[in-house]
Amino acid sequence: MKTFSMGEALGSGFEMIAKRPLAVLLWGVLLYLPGIAGMAAIWPFMGAAWADPAGPADLSDGEAINAMLQMQGWSAVSNGLSLLVQAVIGVAVIRLVLWPRTSGWAGLRLGKAEFCYIVVQIVLWLALMVLAVLAALLVVPIGLAFRSIDPTFQVLIWTALGVVGFGLFLWAWGRTGLISVASVDHKTLAFEQGWRMARGQSAKLAAMGLLSAILCVVVFLPVVALAALSVGLAGIDWAAFADADTWTMTWEPRLMIGFGLALLFIFAGTGAATAVAYAPWASAYRQLRASADEAHPESS
Repeated sequence: MKTFSMGEALGSGFEMIAKRPLAVLLWGVLLYLPGIAGMAAIWPFMGAAWADPAGPADLSDGEAINAMLQMQGWSAVSNGLSLLVQAVIGVAVIRLVLWPRTSGWAGLRLGKAEFCYIVVQIVLWLALMVLAVLAALLVVPIGLAFRSIDPTFQVLIWTALGVVGFGLFLWAWGRTGLISVASVDHKTLAFEQGWRMARGQSAKLAAMGLLSAILCVVVFLPVVALAALSVGLAGIDWAAFADADTWTMTWEPRLMIGFGLALLFIFAGTGAATAVAYAPWASAYRQLRASADEAHPESS
């Protein structure tokens, strides 16, 4: 029977961090670039609004409406680029787990695999939204049917329904979690291949996903603490921020070093959390694929 080692899958992200620290750092930088670029694009509009002591111009003013539309447009572009970068980096992590010797040092590309990955993610997200709406429509008649029951029993019923719903969500997460990886492997919309690969492994895959999410938090929280410590040691005069009219900041070397270290920690932590989040799914898929090949050598 095909199976996979959860310990090996969860450790794959940390193994990648140890072997490719510069790639992990690059991923973190790239993940923040769209947001930084978006803030830089809308900063002049925000600055113009803050510069007016009376506050932003009236919404009936054509210039104010135009500025607002431009801000919304730049924000939409920034969000779209962020989703694209996340997909490219997610595929890079998967690629490095599946083919570590032929994927380059960072695994970054933009091609058919990335396109398939994005389409699969959109389809799965839409399916989740549809199921959420159906579940909400189901909850209404249930609530109407049980409104005359004793409140204690209502709590028990809703708790049981919540547990069942969460269990179904975990099962669906585990059963569909390998579709994206299969799409990268086959460079096509591999819904059937990913679904079939996860057969009999849904609970284990869901448990792995929960543990990897916890590990992401464990990895990122110390990084946030180090970033805050770096800014704190820079000796910023936070009292200067109390009065917006006298808000000035002199970029002394210690401030530049403090903020530079903080950004470095944030970039590295984000890249590391990304590796820890994506690598286990690719590792589990690779192990299950190897088990299937051993069980059916004629398919190799």
